[in-house]
Amino acid sequence: MHLTKITALAFAIILGLPSVSEAATQRLNIQSSFSGGELGDVALDVTITHDFSLDAEDITAGVVVNGLTSSVVPGNPIILGDPAPFPVGFDYSVVFDTLIIGAGDVNGITTPATDFVFVVRDLLTAPIVVAIFVSEFTQGGSSALGVNDALVTVTELPAPVPLPFGAWMMLSGLGVFSALRVSWARHPRRNTRRTLPTSA
Repeated sequence: MHLTKITALAFAIILGLPSVSEAATQRLNIQSSFSGGELGDVALDVTITHDFSLDAEDITAGVVVNGLTSSVVPGNPIILGDPAPFPVGFDYSVVFDTLIIGAGDVNGITTPATDFVFVVRDLLTAPIVVAIFVSEFTQGGSSALGVNDALVTVTELPAPVPLPFGAWMMLSGLGVFSALRVSWARHPRRNTRRTLPTSA
């Protein structure tokens, strides 16, 4: 095999090796319903994408609100905060395996505003709701709810697996290798050695 071919193939294989630093990202769907307090009957459905081997604080990236309804506040999802909408975010503690979902200051209630804090312990093992706090703008206060009637379902969804950078480079290397093969097939190496004329 020609040296150029060997170099191109080795380059592609080495760069195609998986990276050991790729994050172990998980996608968790959290669904819950609870009643009482200023927001009345609430249904919550969010999907969070995160590497749960790491702590998180006031993270809004990777949060998709599939549904958030209240029997008191119209809309789906209900508008949180005043005057500007509060984005839904989360905190996560690896040591306590505890997830906090909330709006505005994730770990606190803003009043007077429509806001909530929802705390799930043992998220990755046996999730249980341990605290709920809600506030509604027209009430101007906040209330802590009992959690006996709070249900939570946590489902792990398939995580998106983007093609690693090395794989793109491997494909590029193989593309170069194929192009060189085609070029060599169309233009075979010619014998360029010249023969000097013999003297008479």
